[in-house]
Amino acid sequence: MGDMGEPFVLTDSILRSDAVASTFASLAQGTVQAVEELRQRSSVPEVLAEDDGTAIAVLLNGMRARVPSRVVRLNCQSAKMVDEFTGAKLFKEEDIATDVRVKTIATAGRYAVSIDWSDGHSSLFSYSLLDKVCAAHANTG
Repeated sequence: MGDMGEPFVLTDSILRSDAVASTFASLAQGTVQAVEELRQRSSVPEVLAEDDGTAIAVLLNGMRARVPSRVVRLNCQSAKMVDEFTGAKLFKEEDIATDVRVKTIATAGRYAVSIDWSDGHSSLFSYSLLDKVCAAHANTG
């Protein structure tokens, strides 16, 4: 039998039974919930410099985290800061000024932000790394 434009689930008497209809409704509801969860997780956070660049605020889905700029700067994973093979730090924390500030923040696609610092360094922070930094240090200053 060819497709007559009528959905099969509406025309087949077995599929119209309460049990089958309930199963399809449950599947549809689960799909809608899963898509909504994915949509929320794929939201791009807003990353802002605050207090004249001395703090960074991350806003996502109504949640807000605030971290001192120096803490973020110390967590930079660039090749100048961390050995890509060993993960060892290539700097001393005392070499990063205590008053280091954010000069600019710009989005880098849907996965990261680029941050230019007052000490001349530039960082690329993935949102997942920034999330980890915020979780560990949010609202510490």
